[in-house]
Amino acid sequence: MNLYFDQVKIQNHHFLIIVAEDGLQFVSLTENGWDEYEQLFPKALKQNTYTRRPAKIKPYKKALQAYFNGRNHLDQLPISAELGGTELQQQVWDALQKLPAGQTMNYSELATEIGQPKSFRAVASAVAKNPVGIFIPCHRVLRKDGGLGDFRGGLNFKRELLSLEKRTV
Repeated sequence: MNLYFDQVKIQNHHFLIIVAEDGLQFVSLTENGWDEYEQLFPKALKQNTYTRRPAKIKPYKKALQAYFNGRNHLDQLPISAELGGTELQQQVWDALQKLPAGQTMNYSELATEIGQPKSFRAVASAVAKNPVGIFIPCHRVLRKDGGLGDFRGGLNFKRELLSLEKRTV
């Protein structure tokens, strides 16, 4: 499969964005975008062709710029059907897309939302493996005690995203 990528800087954040023909496939949440990508998609680098194509990435870059400027239009862009993931992971990612900006839920609530109330650990793992963070808002999921929990981009970045959304809702 041919995938398109670019590395972009938005405010003080660096993102590796990878897009397939049908939509967004990956957004890094750390400065080591290719390493992060390889952790989530261990076989992908050998199986796909990657072409730097800023024009293909531009709509996603513009959406992220708007998001960081307080205008959330992330849900208006297509996400690839080729994200992989188990059935449970896909259910979690679908449910996360319905969680409005400025709102949070905990892992147990998310597990209940998808009809798997006893699977909160598996749900937490699915949240962590979300390949298109911010676009699928995994940062909106907290621990049951209200703590931030983990976040691939780091807890400071998670706090920033949650604070940004609270100010712009």
